[in-house]
Amino acid sequence: MLTNNLLQEAVNYFKEREVYEKVFKKFLVKYEGLGHFGGTINFSSLTFNEKEQLEGFLQRDFTNKKNITISFKTLEKALENSKFSALTWEEIIKKFFNIQLISKKEKIALENEEKDLFFQEIISKYNENIAISWFKKLVANSQSGNNLILQNYRNNKKELKKTLENVFDSIQFIPKFMKNPSEDYQEILPIFAATATGNPHYFDEGTLGEKILTLFLIDFYKITKEDFLSYSEYKSKIWFEAGIIKDEVSNDVLIYGIKGIDNKNNIHQGIEDFSKRNEPIRLTLFNLQNLSKLFPYDEREEIIYIVENPAIFSLFIKKFPNRTVVCGNGQIRRAVLMALDLFDINCKFYYSGDLDPEGLLIAQKLKNRYGTRLFLWKYEVELYKAHLSDIELDESRLKKLTSIEDPDLLSLKEEMLIRKRAVYQEQIITELFL
Repeated sequence: MLTNNLLQEAVNYFKEREVYEKVFKKFLVKYEGLGHFGGTINFSSLTFNEKEQLEGFLQRDFTNKKNITISFKTLEKALENSKFSALTWEEIIKKFFNIQLISKKEKIALENEEKDLFFQEIISKYNENIAISWFKKLVANSQSGNNLILQNYRNNKKELKKTLENVFDSIQFIPKFMKNPSEDYQEILPIFAATATGNPHYFDEGTLGEKILTLFLIDFYKITKEDFLSYSEYKSKIWFEAGIIKDEVSNDVLIYGIKGIDNKNNIHQGIEDFSKRNEPIRLTLFNLQNLSKLFPYDEREEIIYIVENPAIFSLFIKKFPNRTVVCGNGQIRRAVLMALDLFDINCKFYYSGDLDPEGLLIAQKLKNRYGTRLFLWKYEVELYKAHLSDIELDESRLKKLTSIEDPDLLSLKEEMLIRKRAVYQEQIITELFL
């Protein structure tokens, strides 16, 4: 009882002298690092009043000192010579801040123990889930996505736990993971999300649930990202593999002069009618997933022309109504690749794009994908030199040319590095149509 009263008296004494909160806080930092009180602290801007407060207890003169150094040994000696000598600094500082003293090492150990327990509870609860082996590797820091999980653990453990539970519970509703799934059974993302979680937007792009489930599906299907695909398109492809359609209408390809065979081996009448009318058709991922094959409308043709620019596409199909033409629309999206992949292996692709760094990169990627089936159409140095635009290529764009390694593009690459100019498809219309 006497000790308790003395401890409270000591705490009151130091709280009445505001400088000691600064002193104790600095020594707490030392404690966290050392695991015990010790070392030396420094002050360079104490007020006259604060110096007087120190002098009274430490019995030292700080009046004319700008920089003040205090060792913990000095504190201990002062305490021994005071009326609080029956106490320890550890007792006083704990009571002063109403805290438990813990070193940084001990704190890290406790945090790791708490984290391990958190994830072990999840693992135990879903031990029979198909995703559990992936999750064990994930939390053991041997799997991509570990940083995402740990960041959300630090930010909001409760929310992370709920999300993980929802993800694990949702896996049984993934079309391709259901018992006896039909080969062609698929579900639109909002319907899947609503069935699995009650919220049609739970797995929307960018949500934590979407990110975590994507990590699992990437690991499960082991599908690597293709150069052409944006990360968003890559994710859509992974989810599509699982039977979930993330984006079925906005990703499309404009195409002309084709026939199509559906998954039941029937002629696709809709495509047939567009081609009969000499009209282009826009095929979305929704359309493409229901096709097993594409081929030129004129079956004697084995050449598919691929152009980058919609204006060129329009002019081309008017001038050559019997040809098959695909429009990349400035970029090769997933729908374009899906369409090209549906053509018979005997079909050849003629690709023409802008003669700029981005155009060369697209051409190279297409060649890497389709090999000898793809021919570069009008990628000629003399044509480039004859139609230089006024658009000067800045260094950031020219730097992209370092990735060009295809032998058929090297001469054009070197000339572009010298001229620092682009040539666009609209400038070479006459040559394209020769």
